[in-house]
Amino acid sequence: MQTKKILLSYLIAGLCFFTIKFLDKIVQFRKNVSRKIVHCSIGFIYCITWTMFKTASKLDIFLISMIPGLFALYCYFFGSGGSQKFDVIGFVNLTMLNNISEMKQGTLFYAVVHVLITWVGFKKIHAIVAISALCFGDGFACLMGERFGKKVFGKLPWSSHKTWVGLFSFFIFSMLSYFVLVLVYTSYDDVLWLAFLRNPFVPIIMIVSAITETITLKNYDNIMIPFVATILSFLLL
Repeated sequence: MQTKKILLSYLIAGLCFFTIKFLDKIVQFRKNVSRKIVHCSIGFIYCITWTMFKTASKLDIFLISMIPGLFALYCYFFGSGGSQKFDVIGFVNLTMLNNISEMKQGTLFYAVVHVLITWVGFKKIHAIVAISALCFGDGFACLMGERFGKKVFGKLPWSSHKTWVGLFSFFIFSMLSYFVLVLVYTSYDDVLWLAFLRNPFVPIIMIVSAITETITLKNYDNIMIPFVATILSFLLL
């Protein structure tokens, strides 16, 4: 068991939460912006920490997966009415909109999905694709769609709550995340990096995932997006 590296992974996760909370106090983001910053960054950084492990046993992978696993328990506790005095990192106030029970829905699903992705695709291309779609794709689709969606191109014909800007943003930012993660995972090996980038099926997976986001019921996109991306990546990559 690689105890030091696993503990370092937990430390990095904790620092991420406290850094986001600290920045939120300084900049005072709107609630939805704060939520999406967490949504985009946490999974992305979590995936990068995997590169510390050249190899990993099943026990290592299980312990690593408990980083989002503990976050899932955290969400379930507060979403079920747990006292906020135990919210030591202030995450409930950072993410909550109007109803604390939301912690037991979309946010909980987000954490659980990361656990499953770790078990199924640790350090594999399937996990990179799924996390890129879920974190950067879905996160920026919301941010850009709410900011510019009504002003540019308008709403999608098949969904009155989604916009063309959000759809395009999903594709662009999910691909950007994929490029960066592949660059990190291939250790800046130009040959490997270009091989991954030239794969014609990744853009197709991101497009399908983006469309999936537009037709999925609220709070269930955190399940459906990575599910579709993972299934397609296993079939096509």
